[in-house]
Amino acid sequence: MHARARLPRSDRCVDEFRNSFEATGFHLESVIPTSDADIVVAVPSPLGPCAFNFPACAPCVMLSASVLDRSGHVMQGSSVVLVALFTSVITAAGATYLLQRYPVFPPVAAAPREVPAPSLVGLSEADARANAHALQLPLLVEGREAVAGAKVGTVLRQSVAPGRPVLDSSGIAVVFAESLPNVPRVTELTLEEARKALARHGYRAVQGEPVPSVAVPVGSVVRQAPEADAELTPGSVVTLHLSSGPAEVEAPSLSGLGLRAAQEKLAGLGLQLKVRWISKAETVTGSVLSQKPKAGEKLSPKSTIEVVVNR
Repeated sequence: MHARARLPRSDRCVDEFRNSFEATGFHLESVIPTSDADIVVAVPSPLGPCAFNFPACAPCVMLSASVLDRSGHVMQGSSVVLVALFTSVITAAGATYLLQRYPVFPPVAAAPREVPAPSLVGLSEADARANAHALQLPLLVEGREAVAGAKVGTVLRQSVAPGRPVLDSSGIAVVFAESLPNVPRVTELTLEEARKALARHGYRAVQGEPVPSVAVPVGSVVRQAPEADAELTPGSVVTLHLSSGPAEVEAPSLSGLGLRAAQEKLAGLGLQLKVRWISKAETVTGSVLSQKPKAGEKLSPKSTIEVVVNR
């Protein structure tokens, strides 16, 4: 920016003017003689054209302060207004671009809002997530549990009751159902072996009433409840029935049976067959005529029944 002032043409006056001018905080770039009475002073200004007052000093008298162009001629008022307007537009546009390109102020976060909690219990995981997303609620998986009777993958419970207000920024925690483990097979194992096998799967073993068995040794598991491969919640109880060994067997009635049928019937009871042959006229051949011990008597396992058969 340039300004015109009338000064006596002497070096001392110019120096005193410069000192007085710079004491106000402005920097005087140059002093340009224009006539016997006037000089032009150049003052840098980043804000564009503007008017200012020269500092007062004894040897100088300020005539005027006018905005000049680069050639030193006084600019017309309309030109000054246009220059000021153009500079303001350029400055505003540049500031807007910089603020958009390089964010200076952090974005203001929207205040959290309250929404009613949806009912999610019993829904599949996909449906529960879709319902929460529709309300802009984060769905937080708190865990998965195995529960008897619950469909795998459905919501068992939720942290906020349906209809209760919940902040959209906090979300809802849910627990999903997972499949139940299967009971292992422990029959024919000893009691100690069966207990350890069940404990590895998270079950507890209790001993039930003993059961007579010819095939399973005494002290081993004959029967279990629930049976093997049944679904059961971890921590549940499995009842074990141990073999008490072979039990007494009641002798069956074999009279009138063929030899083959009598042999099969005794084998099913764990008894053995002994045949005593006779030859008797006018008697059915190949069928049991009598037996010993008689039917209904108590026998120990693997006992022998003798039968009489006519040739």
